[in-house]
Amino acid sequence: MLRILMILSGGFELLFGVSVLVLIAKGVTLSGGATREQATLFAIFTIVLGTAALAVNNRLETSFGIGTAYGLWLYNVIAALILLYLATNTADVLIRSTAAIHTVFGLLFTYALFAAGTVE
Repeated sequence: MLRILMILSGGFELLFGVSVLVLIAKGVTLSGGATREQATLFAIFTIVLGTAALAVNNRLETSFGIGTAYGLWLYNVIAALILLYLATNTADVLIRSTAAIHTVFGLLFTYALFAAGTVE
């Protein structure tokens, strides 16, 4: 299950990052008051995170693979908490749906890491 989560979450982050870069290149103004530079940095971060997750999905038995899985778990949990907080103050469908996606990924990663025996 952890391998599938790494592929799904990694692919989601990779596609999201590329999408944001395309939107920035087309001159679309992003919501939330982020500057173009901040949005570009965030997009690059999500591309790197997604690429790392996809690169190690066949190496989860190594400490590097498990470390990357923990990193993706932590990212999803923190992103979910921040986005859920933001969702309480807005009716923005994009924020609410992204909060839901990160919440689901965070919970699934928690379950998968416990089921894999990496958490004692």
